[in-house]
Amino acid sequence: GITLRRIAGAFEFAVSPDYYEAIEPVVQKTYQQLSKPCIETAAAVGLFQPIIKAKIASFRDVQNADAGIFPLVELGIIKDTPKGFITTDKFLKFFGVNDLEELKEKLNLENFSKQ
Repeated sequence: GITLRRIAGAFEFAVSPDYYEAIEPVVQKTYQQLSKPCIETAAAVGLFQPIIKAKIASFRDVQNADAGIFPLVELGIIKDTPKGFITTDKFLKFFGVNDLEELKEKLNLENFSKQ
C-alpha cells in the first residue's frame, strides 16, 4: 500500500516499505547518491547550521571543502547565506525527515551538542 509521511513540514504519499522490493524494478530511480564528501558536508551543515566553509573543512578534516559544498548547493540540498550554509526543505526530503531534530533522533544524536 500507500502511506502518508510527514516530510519537511508537509505531507507526501509514499509506497509502504513492505512493497518496495516488488515495485523497485519498475520505478525509475530519481534519487541521487551522494559522495562521501557530500555526506560529510551535509552532516556538518545539518548539525551546525549556519556554518561557514572553514568550519565545514575543519569538521571534514580537509583543507578545501568545495568538493562537498558545490554539489549540495547545485542540488538545492543546502544553500549559502550571509551567515553561512544552511539546510533546505530539499535536505529534509532527501533524508526523509520532518525536521533536523528528527534527523538527530534517527542518527541517535539526541545528546549531541555544538562543541
